[in-house]
Amino acid sequence: MGIKLFGSSEPRSPSGPKPINGDPFVYGEPTLAYDYSAPPPAPEPDPKRFRVVDTEEINGWTVAVIHYPACTTHGGHKLLVYPTTANLVKAQKILDPHFLEVDELLTPVARFEPTDEGIELARLVCRRRVRVDS
Repeated sequence: MGIKLFGSSEPRSPSGPKPINGDPFVYGEPTLAYDYSAPPPAPEPDPKRFRVVDTEEINGWTVAVIHYPACTTHGGHKLLVYPTTANLVKAQKILDPHFLEVDELLTPVARFEPTDEGIELARLVCRRRVRVDS
């Protein structure tokens, strides 16, 4: 039961956010708006081109595996946690995997590496409804 992923044998990508000014804990200012009229440059996920692969509702939150075909990391798969129902996640026309402060968009509260371990961590966040505010 629950989310099935493409397997634990999926190669792990060493890429990730690059530190700014050598500080591994500072990754830049939060994005407040995004121009959705044109697709983003590769390998960024296109928020208008996605497929909801699988969802699992836990304690009123949803763990979702989303595939973005234009994204190159992790085979285009993102593992996201949303503070809402799976039906609402599936009904979205624009689904940006980034943490944005845009009232009109459904944005995730957490994002994990799309692996079996990532799924377990996402489930733990939903069970405890953990939210870290900055």
